[in-house]
Amino acid sequence: MTSNSDLHTKACCAELYQSDLARMLLGDSLHPGGLRLTNRLGRLMGLSRGHWLADLASGRGASAGAIARSFHCRVIGIEYGREAVVDARRLSLDAPVPADSWFIQGDAEMPPLKPGSFDAVFAECAFSVFPDKELAIAQAAALLKPGGRLGMSDVTVEPGFLPEELNTSLGQMLCVTGALGMEGYADLLSHAGLVNIYREEASLHVSELLTKIKAALTTFSVLAGMVGSQEQTPVFGELSPETDWLGLVGRLERLVSAGQLGYWLYVGERPA
Repeated sequence: MTSNSDLHTKACCAELYQSDLARMLLGDSLHPGGLRLTNRLGRLMGLSRGHWLADLASGRGASAGAIARSFHCRVIGIEYGREAVVDARRLSLDAPVPADSWFIQGDAEMPPLKPGSFDAVFAECAFSVFPDKELAIAQAAALLKPGGRLGMSDVTVEPGFLPEELNTSLGQMLCVTGALGMEGYADLLSHAGLVNIYREEASLHVSELLTKIKAALTTFSVLAGMVGSQEQTPVFGELSPETDWLGLVGRLERLVSAGQLGYWLYVGERPA
């Protein structure tokens, strides 16, 4: 049963990912590697024409549209945030190249979809923010047909290495606050009954994203100085002015270099 605390966490997370801050720092795809890594995960999952795919925590639909067009499959996106669902539907209709993608408002941790009816399930930077990760992966695995595949990408943080300052909105946005270690996600896939589990490191894309975030924070710092106060730049209202954010991003870069912070792709298969 979902607690009131978990519902509050999901609502706050959905609001955060719909924010101007998230779009400025992360772009439309909201995860390291952008659509390049989305398509890589699709290839690892063996997606092909006619497949039905569930995209969990689909945001504004950037990945769903890219997957539908690249692999000629049909995608149903599940997203908690109402505003993001509205945007995803609008952007799908306005896209110059049509995509077989549809979007539903719902809880991606307990998706309102028929079990055993999908060829594939897809989640990017999602399981790390779910309050009950074991339940979420079990529910995702249950959507698969026999032989279907679950593909996920997520931030990994080895236990004990996350800076305390990232137990914040920025940490949640970067998917690090609730992230597991590299082995943690593979174990959850196995516990959900999936087999032939494959994993591939993509930590380089975290370094690329951190470089982009540093540039955005530097720009913000200049703008804040020009307007005189952070209150007049509400897009960064979640970032405490007392924190050395550029220094913190530098610490994250060092964690990536040390192998304590990373980004990994995982694919598991439901037994036939």
